[in-house]
Amino acid sequence: MGDAAEKILEAAAHEDKLALQLETKQLGELQESRNELLGRVQNLKKDLQDWRFKLDGQVKSYRTELGDLRKTLHGEVEQLRGEFQELRNTLRQQLEATASLAAPVRNVHQGRVLRSLHFHREPMCSLSVW
Repeated sequence: MGDAAEKILEAAAHEDKLALQLETKQLGELQESRNELLGRVQNLKKDLQDWRFKLDGQVKSYRTELGDLRKTLHGEVEQLRGEFQELRNTLRQQLEATASLAAPVRNVHQGRVLRSLHFHREPMCSLSVW
């Protein structure tokens, strides 16, 4: 039984060696795959950081531009308010001047109408009730 036992032991050792080689090969492949995935993750992280940096720059730029536009708009609104106030004042002065010029004419006209009403007691129009 010595030869048979030795052959069995040799076969078992050979199987263990093959199994170990297979496991080593699989472990190497897994390690390579892991390294690939880590590389991809690192590249994605870098891409994300770059994207965030660019986005932050754009946001700052847009905020600055928006602030400038607000200032410009505010200035233009203030200018328009001033112009409208000037127009309002000019219109008020013109209305006052027109009213002061029209007042004597209106008083004269109203006086004539009142005098004509006193002289003519007849009804202006006749209405027939029947």
